[in-house]
Amino acid sequence: MDKEVNNSNKGDNIQLTLPNKKKRLANIELLRMLSMFMVLMLHTRHPNTIDDSLGSMFWRSFSACGVDTFILISGYFGLRPSVKSWVHFLIPPTFYTLILCTINHEPITHYQPWCSWWFVTCYLELLLVAPFLNMIIDEKGKKMHLLLIFALSIINVYFGFICQTNEGRTGYTLMNFCFIYTLGRYINKYNIVINLLSQRLLLFVFLLFVNFIFRLYGIDCKGITGYYNSPLVILQAISLFLVFEKIEIKRLYNIILFISSSTFSVYLISDHPYFRYNYYAELWKNVGNISGDYFHLMAILVNMLIFVLCTMLDKLRMLISDKVEQPIVQLLGNFRNLK
Repeated sequence: MDKEVNNSNKGDNIQLTLPNKKKRLANIELLRMLSMFMVLMLHTRHPNTIDDSLGSMFWRSFSACGVDTFILISGYFGLRPSVKSWVHFLIPPTFYTLILCTINHEPITHYQPWCSWWFVTCYLELLLVAPFLNMIIDEKGKKMHLLLIFALSIINVYFGFICQTNEGRTGYTLMNFCFIYTLGRYINKYNIVINLLSQRLLLFVFLLFVNFIFRLYGIDCKGITGYYNSPLVILQAISLFLVFEKIEIKRLYNIILFISSSTFSVYLISDHPYFRYNYYAELWKNVGNISGDYFHLMAILVNMLIFVLCTMLDKLRMLISDKVEQPIVQLLGNFRNLK
C-alpha cells in the first residue's frame, strides 16, 4: 500500500525549509548535518600525497555517500521551486563571493557566484528540471515512477558508471542528481520493505564493510568505492537515510534545526576556491605535523571546528541577507505579476 508522508507536498526550499513537525523531521536534519560533515571529511587531505592508512580508508568508505545523501534528502522532501526558494538558494553563494572578491580586491568574474562550486551548478540544474520530474512522479503513479527510476539508472549507472562515458563517469552530473532525487521521492511516497531500525542499520554497516574491504584490497574497479554514481555508494546513501528515517529525536531538536539551516553554507565557505586553493593544503600540512600518527582523529576535531566556525559565519550572514531577501522576493514577484 502506498504511504504519503504528510509533508511531501511542501517541498524542500533548498536551505532547506523545515516542515512543521519538528520532532519527526529533526532526524532528517541531523542526517543533513552528518552528510555535510562527511563532505568535509572527504575534502580532508593528508600531508602525504598517498595515504593508505586504515583510518583514511575507513573515513573515505564512511563518507563516500555524503553528497548522495544530501540529494536524497532533497528528493525526500521534494523540490518545489518558487521565487522565494530561488532567491533563498542564490543569495548565500552570491554573498560569499562578493565578500571574498571585495576583501581580495578582485573582480566578481574571478569567482563566479554560481559556477565556483560544481555542486551548486548541478543543484541549480536540478531545480530547473525538478518540476518536470515532480509532474511525472506525482501525476503518473507508482509504475511510471519506477519506470523513471529505471530509465535514469540506465543512463546514470550503466552508461555513466559502467560504460564510463566522459561526462558521467564520476557522478558529478545533473543526471546523477536526477536519479538520486527520484529515489528520494520514492522513499517518501512508498513503503520500504525493511521496517526495523536494526535491519536498516545492519544493511548500512554491511555496505560500509564492503566499501572498506574493497579499498583495503585495492578493488576499486571503475571507482566503485567513491564515485557518486557507483551502485555501492548510492546503496550506502539509501541505507544510511533509511537508518535516520527510523530515528526519533525527542531532545535538542531546536538546536538541530538551528544548525542544519546553515549546512549548505558550511559547504559554500569551506569549499570556496579561495580557501580550497590558498589555505587547505597548508592547513592539513600543519595538522599532520602536529598530530603525527593521530592525523585522522585530529582531522575529526578540526572539521568539527570548521563546521562550527562556518555555521557562526553563516548566522552573521543571515542577519544581513535576510533583510534584503524579502524585498528582492517582493520585487521579483511584482515583476512576474506585471508580465
